[in-house]
This record gives sequence, structure tokens and C-alpha cells, in this order.
Amino acid sequence: MVVTLCALACILLTTACDKATTASKRDANAETATPVSVAGKAEYDEVFKPRRANASSPEEADDRTDERSDIATAQRIITIAPNAAEMIAALGAADRIVGVSSFCVYPPELLKRPRVGGIMDPDLERIVRLKPDMLVLRGEMPTVTKLAQRLDIPVYQDRTETLDDIYVTLQELGALLDRQSDAEKLIASIKTDIAAITQRIDANVNGVAKPTVLFVVGRDPAGIRNVVTVGKNTFVSEIIRLAGGRGAFEVSSVDYPQLNAEAIVAAQPDVIIEVADPATPAAELAARKTHWRALGNNLPAVRDNRIHILTDDYLLIPSPRVVQSIETLAKILHPTEGAQ
Repeated sequence: MVVTLCALACILLTTACDKATTASKRDANAETATPVSVAGKAEYDEVFKPRRANASSPEEADDRTDERSDIATAQRIITIAPNAAEMIAALGAADRIVGVSSFCVYPPELLKRPRVGGIMDPDLERIVRLKPDMLVLRGEMPTVTKLAQRLDIPVYQDRTETLDDIYVTLQELGALLDRQSDAEKLIASIKTDIAAITQRIDANVNGVAKPTVLFVVGRDPAGIRNVVTVGKNTFVSEIIRLAGGRGAFEVSSVDYPQLNAEAIVAAQPDVIIEVADPATPAAELAARKTHWRALGNNLPAVRDNRIHILTDDYLLIPSPRVVQSIETLAKILHPTEGAQ
């Protein structure tokens, strides 16, 4: 089955909404939460046998993978993290990926690889049939971690949530796959490209106030209800800042706050950017803009016609394509600054 961009957008929006509704619960449990996101700490220690026992520092103890050297020789990798699939391919190891998430949409050479489900519905039987010698997971997947324990399959836990995490994950995957040189070159390239974008923006809009951006990752498609935006500790907020903008709710300690129309009007965003399903019909995209315009000309984004409905699949994915994400937002936020 060919996976469409629609499927990826749906899972990304669902994930964002899940974070919004569980943020308060996570905050309440923060003091007792373990650093392990895959399963309970005891289960994680038993399944993955990380370096905690011999760690000489907290940083070393908080490793994300097995200590076993056989991971570096892995030739049959299954990744249930779309961003990790992109990273592994960018490191020149796409040929070693034998299975991907149902929501993997990039790069093209991975689109015909066997699909093994997603975070909520992993296909355990297919995973077994593919005979992986390494699993790359993201999020809480207890059934898969138990399978890994039973079959003694090394696991790498993808925790990429920020720009710096992209660099860390690339370094770790590079080391695991014996692609350290490729990882260092890729990281340097990403940093150079981002620096060029930010320097160009600074040079061309020096002294101009940064536009306030309402970035919407989900809402009721029938109107401005249950709007989910981004808080200060998210990947999207980072790329907004790098693109020369300021998040309308960047002071929020909740990663994905949920808003009503009144809160949006009070925030007075200069620009509204909404991420929509790439398969959304043109008529529905137009209707979404109409919903925003109904908030009235007292809203700067409405008054100045700066409402953008985007369907680019890479915008919410913390991967090497972050440069494209920043460039896309920069062109929207600073249309006269000469973005190339």
C-alpha cells in the first residue's frame, strides 16, 4: 500500500493534540517521571541493558541505546520514527532499512519498503518476519520493547524534540552505523545553512519588529474551535524564532496549548500559519481561510491578509529537512527580505 502525505499529516496532528491534552498530566507527574520514555524504568533497564550500571556521570547514564557493539554492524534496520528514517537515509544508510513506519514519506527510496505500522499500531508479526537486527523506536511502544527483549534485538530510542536533538541523534546514529564522518559533515551543513538564513534575515530586516506568529497544528476543521498551537519548548517554536518570528504563545509552559477564538484575538497575531492535511481539497483549504477571516479585521493577520494554510509534510518533522522548514517560514514572515 502506498502511504500518502495525508497519512503523515494525520498522525502528526494527532500527536500534537495528544500532547496538548496530556500536558497537564505530564507536568503533574514531572517529579516522579523517569527519563525513559519507552516504558517504565525497570522494564527499560531489563530490555535494553543500557550503560547505566557502569556510567560515571548522569550524562553517560542517560544513554539512548544498547552497549552492544553488534548494532554498528546492523544491516536490517526497522525504524518506526519517520524522522529517524530520514536521518539514516541522509547518512547514506538507506539500503540498510528493511522496514519503516506507516507514516514515512521521505526520502523517495524508502516509500516502497515494508510498512510496520506506527506508534499506536505496530505490526509485530511483520516486524518478526523482516528479521531486523536493529529497531529504532519513538514514543511509548511497550509491546515492541517486549518483543525486542524476547528476540534480543538491539534498540535505539529516538528522542528528537528540538534542533539540538537533531544534531545529537545524527551523531548517535552516525556512531551506531559507522557513519561518523557523514554525520559530522551533515551537521556542519545544516548549521551552515541555518546560519546563512538567519544572517540574511538579520541583514535585511534589521530594526523591524519580529512578527507575532500563531502556528496551528490542529483544530476543528469546521471552525475556529479546539485550536492547538505551539508553546516555547517545541521544535516548531525554534524554527519560528530562527525564521525571524515570535510565537504568539511562546511564553506558554505547555508544549501544545489548546485555544479558543477569544484567546487568539487577545494574542493579536500578525501572521497565522496553519498546517493542514496535504490531501485536503482546495475548496476546504479556502474554507479554512474563511474561518480565520471571520475573526474580523481587528486581528492584524486578517486585516493584512497574512493567513497561510500549508501542506508541506516536513514542517513538523525534526529531521535534516529543518533547513527547508526555516526557509519556508522565513519567506512567509519576511516576504520582502529576498529569501532565495
